[in-house]
Amino acid sequence: MKAKQKPRNNFCPARNNPFATEHLQKIRYRFSDESLAELLCHFDTLGKQAAIVGPQGHGKTTLQKELASAMVPSQTQWVKLREGDRIIPQSILHEVFSKTGTSDLICVDGAEQLSWWNWKKFLRQLGKDQRCLITSHRQGLLPTLINCKTSVSLLADLVTELTSTPDAAQQKELELIFIKHRGDIRQSIRELYDRCSNGAWPVTSTETLI
Repeated sequence: MKAKQKPRNNFCPARNNPFATEHLQKIRYRFSDESLAELLCHFDTLGKQAAIVGPQGHGKTTLQKELASAMVPSQTQWVKLREGDRIIPQSILHEVFSKTGTSDLICVDGAEQLSWWNWKKFLRQLGKDQRCLITSHRQGLLPTLINCKTSVSLLADLVTELTSTPDAAQQKELELIFIKHRGDIRQSIRELYDRCSNGAWPVTSTETLI
């Protein structure tokens, strides 16, 4: 019988992984071209119905949550659509619109999933005076509030916050990871989680070990 191999010293258990979801959820959206206050003002000028646009993993949902919190509506109704959700069930629509006034906010995450017909149906029920903020992979569903963009420097900033400042070799790795995932920060972080788990990316921040 073969003796069990000893675990590598640089193995990182899930509870200590700095790229785990519990740590990512604490990170706030990083504003670049426009500040939070400017985006809130822009939202008002667009008639209080607007879209956060960008590819997958570019921070749309994070920004949507931050804007919704900053608007301080009486209440926020959330509709979260996943891949393949071509309709919003009538029961959910009834729940949303029966409990929502014009001073409240309706947030639709992943609005591009809806078919053209079902999106038009949603708009008819929405009305022109109801506040609404959506995320979408494509433009044209509502006036665009902002196009979310990512960069290698953004990924490096996130890594710095979660662990420590990347050295030259790690910075090069981050560039390759960023290109590999086509700017998708979510997928890039997932790869870093896996690398950290098997010891390929060292944990140097003591804060994540508490």
